[in-house]
Amino acid sequence: MEAVVLDIGRQLSNWNVQTGQGGAVTSSQGGFNFHVGGRRTIHAPDVSFTSKNVYCHLNQQQLWTFKGEPFTPMVVIEVSDTIKKKVFDDLDEKFKFEYFAMGTSVQMGFTLDVEMIKDIISQESRSTKTSKKSESRISCPKCSNHFTDDHPFMKHYEKSHIREQKYNGMVIVIMS
Repeated sequence: MEAVVLDIGRQLSNWNVQTGQGGAVTSSQGGFNFHVGGRRTIHAPDVSFTSKNVYCHLNQQQLWTFKGEPFTPMVVIEVSDTIKKKVFDDLDEKFKFEYFAMGTSVQMGFTLDVEMIKDIISQESRSTKTSKKSESRISCPKCSNHFTDDHPFMKHYEKSHIREQKYNGMVIVIMS
């Protein structure tokens, strides 16, 4: 599970840099002083993101302790094996009634690349995957690059042939 947490943290950190968010990505080593339902609740999500606007306005007391005004991250990620209904129900309640409670700043805003997580979770050995993937080749229709898997091809296509430009707050997608 730690490998999954680290990969999600890596993806969230990359998103933070690529989108110019300038916020802070943290792990469960840090915690947040949620103020839910009139009571102080400390949570340490597996991975979280705090926006630049919130993070740069925190004082030393808030950065190093749970004292001071409560604040919450914008993105909260918990990794758990939810095969057991009780574990799923507990996590579902935590998100509904604590993370997304009135007064928190938790919201959506990050798209996780699930294929990379599936690779980590998969019990199949890397050598078996490599031999299976090398059987099929994907050719990029825009250039001469070849790929043995959908995920690297899609990342290449997005990076090399699709560009986003921002003008006065609007995002314009340019396909080359």
